[in-house]
Amino acid sequence: MENELRNTVKNWLNDNIVFRKLGIHQMFGNDRIYWTFKWSSDYSENLDNHVNPFELLDDRIFDNWRTYSKDDLKIIFEEFQFFAVSKGLKFRKTDIKRHLKLCIENQEFVKIIKFDPKIELLINSERKRVKGTRTLAPGKRSPVNLSQGDTAYICNYITSNMVSPCYIIKDLERTYRVIYFTHLNKNLRETSGTKINGWGFATVYHNEIGTTPEQATANTYN
Repeated sequence: MENELRNTVKNWLNDNIVFRKLGIHQMFGNDRIYWTFKWSSDYSENLDNHVNPFELLDDRIFDNWRTYSKDDLKIIFEEFQFFAVSKGLKFRKTDIKRHLKLCIENQEFVKIIKFDPKIELLINSERKRVKGTRTLAPGKRSPVNLSQGDTAYICNYITSNMVSPCYIIKDLERTYRVIYFTHLNKNLRETSGTKINGWGFATVYHNEIGTTPEQATANTYN
């Protein structure tokens, strides 16, 4: 009976629930697990076809997924119970909960979405405050040639001369779509702090970015 229950639980979890971790969260020391039911409108079978994992973040794919906690075990247990009753399966509730908890917390069904290792180097660096560099007028700037996967720097006029490291997600002919690493306060608003604890996305023209902090300051974007 014990083996039957274990196998039934495993098969049911595999068929009905999707568990994901984001490698970028792990780089920040966060080991959260996202999950949703496969029949939920928040899940798409195209999820695993994304070549660029940054698009999953940029498109906010996981915003409506649940972040697994002990309270979620009750939700999953109730769904499994409904399945078991519909199939005429008779297992003790305490045994079901034990096996569900074991399978989930052992992370047997958790898939990690991996990110470019370069990102960890950017996260472990700091934002830089540049002094003595003036912002150039757009007509006096030269385009900076970069490709997808390159790292660079951007400077937002709101944070003045504070420069953030960034990663090129896409080259869109005249613009770059980038993820940049910054300091956020408790309200998730960007500050002028140097310590990196979060990220944001931006679209910048080819002359609104730099390969050095100084060039990024000269090419400050709006």
